Amino acid sequence: MASSAHEASASALGYLFQAQLALLELLRGQEERPDGAISLELHDDVAWEEGGRPVDLLQIKHHIRGVRTLSDKDDDVWRTIQSWMDTHQPGDKDGPTLTLVTTQQARPGTAMPPSKHPPHNPPRPWSC
Repeated sequence: MASSAHEASASALGYLFQAQLALLELLRGQEERPDGAISLELHDDVAWEEGGRPVDLLQIKHHIRGVRTLSDKDDDVWRTIQSWMDTHQPGDKDGPTLTLVTTQQARPGTAMPPSKHPPHNPPRPWSC
């Protein structure tokens, strides 16, 4: 089958990854947040809610082309920061936790900290 300008398999994989990550988050957080709820594409790609208020926002970036590294200049980082600044109060100490979840590895020597996660957990390399 020929490639199409309207081909959407990468987007579909990204949405599937979001749903799978939300289910994993729900299972992982069931003891810590027994009354918490997870939403998709409401407050952010994935969000934990408590009392109807978002408390943990996850921006999900899924890449299928080879092994890429995440650096200070990547579009994923800056689009994510722009999205958070457009929709939330920067500097709100009581605001939600903001986390970028990506299939990329943090490039050494950048502001992106290397991911530190047990082998059975997916990477969550950058959080503020």
